[in-house]
Amino acid sequence: MKEPIIQINNFSGGMTLNEKMGREDQFHIGKGLDFFSKLGYLTAGYAWRNMSYNASESLPAQFPWMLFANKDSKNYFGGDDNKIYRQKADDNTVIELANTALASIRGMAEYKDYLYYAQDTNLGRFNFDATWTNNWQTLNTTTYHPMVVMALKLWIGNGQYVAMYDGTTWNNNVLDLDTGWAIRCLAPFGTFLAVGANFGNVKGKIFLWNRTDASWNEEIDIPENSVQAMIYYAGYLWIWAGTSANLYVVAEGTRKAVKIFSFVRENPQQDLIVYPGAVAIRKGAIYFGLSNVDSTSKAKNPSGVYSFPYEPSEFKLNIPLRVSDYNEKIQGLAIMGTTNTLYVSYRNEVSVGAEYNNLKREKTIDESAPYSSTAEYESRQFRSPKNKKILTEKCGITCDPLPAGVNLSLYYKKDNEADWTAIFSDFNTANAIEKKVDKRIECFNIKFKLELRGSITTSNRPFVESIYATGDFIEKP
Repeated sequence: MKEPIIQINNFSGGMTLNEKMGREDQFHIGKGLDFFSKLGYLTAGYAWRNMSYNASESLPAQFPWMLFANKDSKNYFGGDDNKIYRQKADDNTVIELANTALASIRGMAEYKDYLYYAQDTNLGRFNFDATWTNNWQTLNTTTYHPMVVMALKLWIGNGQYVAMYDGTTWNNNVLDLDTGWAIRCLAPFGTFLAVGANFGNVKGKIFLWNRTDASWNEEIDIPENSVQAMIYYAGYLWIWAGTSANLYVVAEGTRKAVKIFSFVRENPQQDLIVYPGAVAIRKGAIYFGLSNVDSTSKAKNPSGVYSFPYEPSEFKLNIPLRVSDYNEKIQGLAIMGTTNTLYVSYRNEVSVGAEYNNLKREKTIDESAPYSSTAEYESRQFRSPKNKKILTEKCGITCDPLPAGVNLSLYYKKDNEADWTAIFSDFNTANAIEKKVDKRIECFNIKFKLELRGSITTSNRPFVESIYATGDFIEKP
């Protein structure tokens, strides 16, 4: 066989969200992929399951705040319908009503054998037995009330103030950011409490406070008009900020925010959003939900659940879950249960009048067919040299011996065409290590799409080593 004129044999660099740019190990875009389990290889990630309430998968609310409670080992979901739900003990796909609160849930945390929940200007708590006290304390505002447990105390965002409870004493104003500031998110940052706040829609900032002084100690300037969300892990504070939800990181030993990734808004009137309750960390990977993408921007950066490694030098972007790609509001994201399972709550608003709320969770490895969803990979665009054209003879893939029950399909798109053309579909020959097809394609540029599906009955999944095309570069007519 001739040497390939196009060969993709390393998938480990992640997505660029740009079909014309990137390193050799990077690709344009994907969904449901796993390029971490076997270095350099591509396979399907976990499939997803819909949760239900009263036998319906269209749920009565979104859940901006979700948590797993260590006290009773149950998952709790704070709804925007003034109610709190929990997962049924005898069914891992069903939720049930736990409590009717006073207003929409604005924040949740477990602290010292209680579940605390903010509902507009009320702070409630639950003793994990039978007592729900919706009006346990009073808060100052009806906006976000993020909560963090740090240094054996519960810290709560409370408008321009930080509130605190130490198990004995309640204080709704232990830190005052001054009039005009509104706290949107909280996170630990070494020994400091990091307070993400916005001054209207003019500027956002991170205030660092040692939790004892009368005022904050330091500030981290963010060159955007707002701070949207943040999370801290292993010495790094990750921040989503501005109208495009751009991603920044601050190393613990510095006070400088470094931009790591920029998202694209094709419609300047449509702000991209990462909600404070839609960020999570699991096994060194950070997850976040990108919301409010409209139809003009979905091709650049679709809505969905994104992930990347926590170490900035190893930044590799992935999208474990995409549904409609636009007009979705992903308000809640959490790692839940003793299995550390990823849950996501979103509202699909694509069809006016037929909007619906959905709660999904990843399948776990001990469930039947954990990789049964179809994952998609799209390569970057390959272009011919100047004054030349691409002429392919054969196109194909190589892989580890293909397990029984899995499925692969390969497509191409040439010269900026709108639609994909199949090279082969539903390849599933057990123990095969290559699939190649005679395929003559003459073009100036080309890109490939690979669909990968694990078994629908077992835990088998394919591991693809390379995608290639043989042929030549011919003179431009």
